[in-house]
Formats: sequence, structure tokens, C-alpha cells
Amino acid sequence: MSRKFKEEYDYSDVCDVFALAKCMLRQIDYYLENENLSEINEQFLEKSKSAVETLLEKYPSVSSTTRKISQEQLDFAVNGMMGNAEYENMPKEEYKKVYENSSETLKELKRDFEKISQIEDSIHELITVPLWKRTVTSIDEDIKPGDKFAYIVHSGTGIICLPGLPGYKKTRNQDGDYISASLLTNEQMAMFRGSKVGLILKANDAIISGTIADSGTIITPIQSVRTIFDFQNGKYIQAGFPGNIDHEGYEITTKIQSPNQLIEETIKRQKSRGNILSNKSEDVNEVVLDESKVEVIGVFFKTNGCEINFMDFERAVIMQEAYNVPLKIVNSALYRQQMGLSRYGAEDYEGYVKDVEFWSNSENLKELLKNPEDDRKLIKRYFNEVVVGQNYERAIKEKLEDVFTRLIEYTYTCGKKDVPDESEQPRVPDWE
Repeated sequence: MSRKFKEEYDYSDVCDVFALAKCMLRQIDYYLENENLSEINEQFLEKSKSAVETLLEKYPSVSSTTRKISQEQLDFAVNGMMGNAEYENMPKEEYKKVYENSSETLKELKRDFEKISQIEDSIHELITVPLWKRTVTSIDEDIKPGDKFAYIVHSGTGIICLPGLPGYKKTRNQDGDYISASLLTNEQMAMFRGSKVGLILKANDAIISGTIADSGTIITPIQSVRTIFDFQNGKYIQAGFPGNIDHEGYEITTKIQSPNQLIEETIKRQKSRGNILSNKSEDVNEVVLDESKVEVIGVFFKTNGCEINFMDFERAVIMQEAYNVPLKIVNSALYRQQMGLSRYGAEDYEGYVKDVEFWSNSENLKELLKNPEDDRKLIKRYFNEVVVGQNYERAIKEKLEDVFTRLIEYTYTCGKKDVPDESEQPRVPDWE
């Protein structure tokens, strides 16, 4: 059991218990109302729901509970500790511990919370993780442009080093680590820091939690109610923002979040912010995974349907080869169109115009195209798999074909005015 009250009494622990219980009730209700579950699992969830409701009924509110705890601590200090020789020479820290844990209400709340935490762990193991495995799209499935999909994607800059990459080494914590990713689908594709490239992770026992927003996940030496994972070495994963912990429960990080509910609430949250099919970092959801069990099964590359993005595509290709996994490409323009939006946002189209202008200027190519054969292969692959393969709009496809043809010509001449050998003459590419 990972969750636990802090050693020292903390008002926020009590707040978190109530918020967690409320959030669990909403998530259990979602399972019962929306998921196709076995009769045994439904019965287990009904009993779990009843147990959580009992806790909330037992303690009327956060404020009344904390007031009662404080009053009991004060009563014990006045009536049991003052003038008592047993406590007079007690070390300050020990005295404080006895005082704080003197409340019978606090002791009872801790016992009741243990039951709730055990219920959360059981639902996670028996229902949540198996549901994630069924919901996420198989990496073996051929996703055609515009098809539905659901992938767990860890994004970032540079070549992303996770378990499975030759020479991989831990980079954040020596004694344990986690990975933050996002659940991406055809209806919501916001990636961390607006990235367009990521690693697709297998939906397996590595999954710890899911939240509709960035949950401020950290590794800490302090175990608390917000702890979602115990490394068994004195370090813990904590998730959930202080101050937002009881904001309708939506900032709560639980281990029982249904992936389908995560998708629905992520979309709802983005729409409420006016960011339909957003790629803004503030619109990401967060899936936390145990790094020791993570398996990289693919590389994800997202295009807006009107861009020349060789840099990210090259990075995706490098990671595909390094991890020896499939490359999955999606065109957000097609999904925007399905949702009744214009294929491209204004910024995307402005970027396309600038891309064409930049790559049409031979002066910009001298420093960028330095490995003619490799550059040629990358340009051809980008045209085939991204522009053609992802159904770029006809006018944009034709314009990019013209630009790419001149780029390929440049890789043969490298900007030289005189071409001595006929075999090195510029040519119209066959795109193979």
C-alpha cells in the first residue's frame, strides 16, 4: 500500500483523504455506468463504492473533522500531558509526536483511510490495468489516415532514452524512476511542451495512474496521502497539486482512472478552454508509469498536414531505428476536418508559407544539407510517408513536391554551378 498519512500530523493529509474519496466515487460510478465489466467486477465495485461512501458519511466535512482532531489534541495536552512527569523530560520531537497522535478521531481516520487505499490498489490491479490493456490501440494495427487510435506517448526533445535503447542509463534518480506520458487519441493530441515526436509505450503493469492534467509528479522521501508509488527504498512518487486537491476532485491523481473517462474528461477540459484538438502543453493529460516495467513499442510522429518538419521527422526515424519499433504517423489536419474545424489553424498555415519560403531559398541549404545521400533519403521518405502517406491536401502536396524536387536536385549538385559528371546532373526524383 503506497498511500499513508505523514509521520507528522498535516492538515493537508485530511483534506486529501476527502478529495481522494470523492474522486474515487466518481471514477467507480463511471466504471459501473460505462464500462463492460464482468459480474464479479461489478459486484466488487459496488462494495467498494459502499465502503468509500461510508467513510464520507462518517466524517461530515473536512473542517469539522480537523476541528475535532485539534480539540482532542488540545484536550489531551491540557488534561494528560501538562504536569505529568512522564512527559516532562521527553525529547521535543517525541513530545510533539505523542501530542499530534493523541486524537482518537485521527487514529480512526487513519484506519479508515487504510481500507480506502487498499480498495484503490485492488481496483487498480484487477480492473484498471486490464482495461488500459484493452483500450489502447495495438501497435500491430495498421492505422490509416483519419482512423481512430489511442496511444500512451512519452514526448520530449532530442533523442529520448528509455529502457530498451542500447546504452540506456538512468538520468533522473539513481534508486528508482518513473515516466510521465500522455494518452493521445484521434480527438485529443496535446503533447508535453508542444512536441510532435514521442515514444509509444505498451499498456502493461507499468501503468500507475492517470490524470486529466499535468499532476506535478515528483519523487520524494516523504510518504503521504498523495503517494501513488513506493519504490521500497525510502523514495516515493507523489502526484497532485497542493491547493487544487479538492477542486471538484479533478486535480486528484488516483490509480483507478479509467482510460475512457480520461479521454472524455481531457476533451471536455480542452473544449472548456477553447482548445479543441490542442497541442498546447497546458492541455496535456498525464499517465504515470513505473520505469522498471516500461516497454517502448513504437515511435509517434504528428504532422499538422501543411508543414516541412525534417528535424522532428529525422529524430523520429533515428529513434525508430534505435529501438527497432514501428513508426506511427498521424495528420492532425484530417482529425480537425472530422470535427468540423478547418484543416489547419492560422498559425499552422502561416508556418507552412514560411517553410516553403525558407526551403525555396538555396542560401539556406548550405548549412542544413551536408550529407547528400542521407538528406536525399530523408526527403524522399518524408514525402512518401508524411506528405503522400498522410493525405496532404492536393494544392499543398503539389507545392511541396516542387520544393522537395529542388531540394533533391541540390543534394546532387550541393549548390555547385558547374556539374562536370553527367551522373551528377540534377534530376526529377522518382520518390522511391
